[in-house]
Amino acid sequence: MHRQVRSKRDRFWKSKVDARRDPASLWRAINDGLGRGEDAAPSAVPGLSAEAFADYFDQRVSDIRSATDGAPPPVIRDISTSDRFSGFVPVTTDVVCRLVKDAADKYSMKDPMPTWLLKTIIDLLAPYIASLFNISLSSGTVPTCYKDAYVTPRLKKSMLPRDELSSYRPISNLSFLSKLLERVVSLQLTDHLASAGLLPVHQSAYREFHSTETALLKVVNDFIEAFDAGNHALLGLLDLSAAFDTVDHDVLVERLERTYGIRSVAID
Repeated sequence: MHRQVRSKRDRFWKSKVDARRDPASLWRAINDGLGRGEDAAPSAVPGLSAEAFADYFDQRVSDIRSATDGAPPPVIRDISTSDRFSGFVPVTTDVVCRLVKDAADKYSMKDPMPTWLLKTIIDLLAPYIASLFNISLSSGTVPTCYKDAYVTPRLKKSMLPRDELSSYRPISNLSFLSKLLERVVSLQLTDHLASAGLLPVHQSAYREFHSTETALLKVVNDFIEAFDAGNHALLGLLDLSAAFDTVDHDVLVERLERTYGIRSVAID
């Protein structure tokens, strides 16, 4: 009996690991198996109010912006190719079905149904979702309700004091359809950047077939080449505070237009 249980358990976890097609989902499966999944991370203590967290996160971004007010404007490189991206291709029901079935089973309190249930009836709902997405893509408008999120404070590290606001980071939980529309846009935009050769050669983040592994391989390879040539090697690491929260939207839009050729409805 014990051997059968062990065998069943081994097969179960092997199937969970083998089914993962990218490093992120692979590590989620491993962490779940080791009992250290993200859901087990401690949340905020009751004494810290939502208003206190909102004020702290808002002030943190304001302080970083104030500290960089005197920085020179960024140098924006103009696109060197004739490739322009002015509109999205309409999404089909087949694409919607595939993206929904491939998505993780996460959902938001804003969703009318859990994601696992949506997956079971997606063949019925896909035409309506595709129609909604295509109206958004063709008009350059994201539905207002898609921009609402539930923000949850999560402890950065388990050893940090739980009664201090600085120990937490905000996690925004958007609705499933909002993230699905974002995925549709991301796929088409990434295809444009890749086909036009606009992605940096050594960028490992947010690229297919790239991950922390490819970044580490590049660094290790550079080290080995330097050592073989009799040189020294120094590694400089940079970590930006609230990097995504402090992105200047005007600078971002200008850069999308001038450096990456995004135009018209697509930039809207």
